Amino acid sequence: MELLRTGRIWVVLLIIFIGSCATLPTLEPVAKNRRPERSQLAAYFDAPELPERFYNPPKPKKKKSRRKTAAVRAKEYAPLVVNPVLGASRKSIISLYGDARDGGKRRHEGIDIVAPKGTLVVAPSDGVITNVSYNSLGGKVVWMNDAKRKHSYYFAHLDSQMVSVGMIIKQGEALGTVGNTGNARRTCSHLHFGIYQKGSRNPVTYIRSRDQLISTAAVSAASE
Repeated sequence: MELLRTGRIWVVLLIIFIGSCATLPTLEPVAKNRRPERSQLAAYFDAPELPERFYNPPKPKKKKSRRKTAAVRAKEYAPLVVNPVLGASRKSIISLYGDARDGGKRRHEGIDIVAPKGTLVVAPSDGVITNVSYNSLGGKVVWMNDAKRKHSYYFAHLDSQMVSVGMIIKQGEALGTVGNTGNARRTCSHLHFGIYQKGSRNPVTYIRSRDQLISTAAVSAASE
């Protein structure tokens, strides 16, 4: 009897164990080295799916136009220095840059500004005197260096020279007086004015005359 009773207990325990195993969830085998889906990660972190890689293409560089605008050209040729003959205007210019000289053998590398003999010649800008001398072509001459603009200024046919080499000059200070020395001795008194920067330049595009100064002052006064 005792053996039969023990056998029944084992049968009951076996039935209970089998029943409990039937209620357990089945587990799917996980593949080796299998990564979780991106959608599962996104849901887990509560974030939207992101692209595989981020790529920010560089902005294309704008090509600089070689064509100069009217404003740029006007700025380049805006008057930079004052007329070196005191009281002169553009109407005082009697010979222009590029005019023929010596029967066409050479070109005029400056402008001629007419004025009565003895009229003051003034510095068109701040600078340093680099040469004070005499030559058969220009007569009494003065050379001045403008470090700010990298220009060299040439004043020729002077009646007198009032500066010396190495002098630091401020704009408007006297350099000498108008005359007709050198090859201009048979002409009326005038100043030959030249601008050089790796070759000669046309001074007309650089100088500011008395007429321009007066008109600029009038405009400035009217705007106030």
